[in-house]
Amino acid sequence: MATEQGNDSSAWSFDAEIIAFVEMAKAQIAVALREAEAPVAELGATIADVAAVGRRLDALAAELRGQAPDAARAIGREVAYLGAGARSSSVAMQFHDRLVQRLTHAHDALQVLAGAIADRHLHAGPAEWERLRQEIRAQYSMEQERVIFDLLAGGANADHVIDALKKLRESGSPGHVDLF
Repeated sequence: MATEQGNDSSAWSFDAEIIAFVEMAKAQIAVALREAEAPVAELGATIADVAAVGRRLDALAAELRGQAPDAARAIGREVAYLGAGARSSSVAMQFHDRLVQRLTHAHDALQVLAGAIADRHLHAGPAEWERLRQEIRAQYSMEQERVIFDLLAGGANADHVIDALKKLRESGSPGHVDLF
């Protein structure tokens, strides 16, 4: 993020450099979220179509049971297979929804940080940093996000965070994805 004025240190600003990096990260997250929208919407529509085909095939199998029981059973097996695939895909979509939510929260946290840096609030001291942390934490709707935030804000490393999340998942605490 070098300035165009080369070695002119009077044009250089630490805050401007940090804000530029934060804005770059925000933009990358925003682009990734936007690019994922159409393919995921198409995937959701396809899952719904597969489920609809399964229901139609199930109705067809019911009609055939008296006339061709072997064919009806074969269709029933395929319907069960389609249903299992649709349910599995729906679960995968839940994981994608959580990813989008987390990336949106990361984007929003970067926005708050960039604004605080631009307004020079962060230079006010520890109390202002704590207010900023609480403002960002308040945006998190999932328990896992709050756990991650609290651990990282407390100085935990990535391995500690992963272990804590594993324990949270094993305990069945809120914030996990229910599999059906």
